[in-house]
Amino acid sequence: MSLDTPCRKRLAVVAAVLAVFLAAGWAKCRQDRRFASELMENRYRAVAVQFDGWQIRHIRAGDRVDVTATFEALMAGGSKRKVTATMLQNVRVMKVDRAWRRGEKGTLVLKLNPVETQYAFLGPSQADLGVALRNRGDDEMYPMEMSSFAKFFR
Repeated sequence: MSLDTPCRKRLAVVAAVLAVFLAAGWAKCRQDRRFASELMENRYRAVAVQFDGWQIRHIRAGDRVDVTATFEALMAGGSKRKVTATMLQNVRVMKVDRAWRRGEKGTLVLKLNPVETQYAFLGPSQADLGVALRNRGDDEMYPMEMSSFAKFFR
């Protein structure tokens, strides 16, 4: 089947526009691959940490967060008790990948030092992680002890 000249011209225009969009998309992809490493300061790491999708709904790149871990701790006397500890404080969010469906997990890419990086990798295997959004002006590090319902109801 042969195409008439006006159809060929339209097809050429569509192909040219598509080529421009594809080239722009390729450039954006290449830029995104470099983006995280270019933002990193020496001695910091970009670490992806998964959370339940509802927890990260209002978190944006550039925000600062605290990460908590809830787990069963062995107490004195051999009893077990659920406790929560703040394992990372005042860490910068570099990127947010949201969950698209209910019940799925989303991912925060956090800017961490090497010690924080180890905790970020250990946390999901040992505990249920939570994330708390900080006020933009709150950059203080707080001394935190583990919390439990037993302490709360004393």
